[in-house]
Amino acid sequence: EKVAAQGLPTSLNKKVYIVDTRTHTVTDTIATGNTPRPIVLSRDGKRLFVNPDDFMGFLVLDIPGRKVLHQVAYELTKEEQAVPSRSHGIGITPDQREVWSTDTAHSLVHVFDNTKDLPRQIARVGTGKTPYWVTFTPEGKTVYIANTGDDTVSVIDVAAKEERTRIQVGKGKAPKRLLVLTV
Repeated sequence: EKVAAQGLPTSLNKKVYIVDTRTHTVTDTIATGNTPRPIVLSRDGKRLFVNPDDFMGFLVLDIPGRKVLHQVAYELTKEEQAVPSRSHGIGITPDQREVWSTDTAHSLVHVFDNTKDLPRQIARVGTGKTPYWVTFTPEGKTVYIANTGDDTVSVIDVAAKEERTRIQVGKGKAPKRLLVLTV
C-alpha cells in the first residue's frame, strides 16, 4: 500500500461501525475499501464524509441506507497525481454547503460544493506543509488548517477561498486537532 510504503500508520480496519448509543453495541458496518481516517457527519446525520487511506479525496456514506454513495476524487494535475499523498482532514462548513478536505503531500485543501447529491470541486487553497485537521469558526467565516509539517496553522477566509495568514505554533509542536472558541 502507498501509505504503508511512506512509513505512515495503517490499519486493517476497512469499515465504519454503526453503534447503538443506548445499548453500546455495534448494529452494522459500512465498508470503506480502505482504512477510514478523519470523518465528519452532516448536521442531519444522514451523510458521513470519510477520508480513506490511499485515496486522494473522500467517500460520501449514506447512513440510513448503510452504503457508500460516492467516491469523490480531488482534481489534480498530472504532476500531482504522480506524487503519493493522503487525505487526512475533512470538515463541513456550518451551513453545510461546502466540504473541505486536506491533501498532505501537496499542501492543499480542496473545496467542494455540497449543495447537490454529488459534491463538486470548486476551489483549492494552498496551506502550510502537511495539512491535517480542518476546523471552522462557529459562524463559518474562517477555517483553520493544522499544518503538522511546518508547525503552523493556516487561517483561511471561507468566502474568498484565500489563506489570510499563518500562525506559527512553535518548533516541533506539529499541531493536529484544533478547537475554535469564541471568548
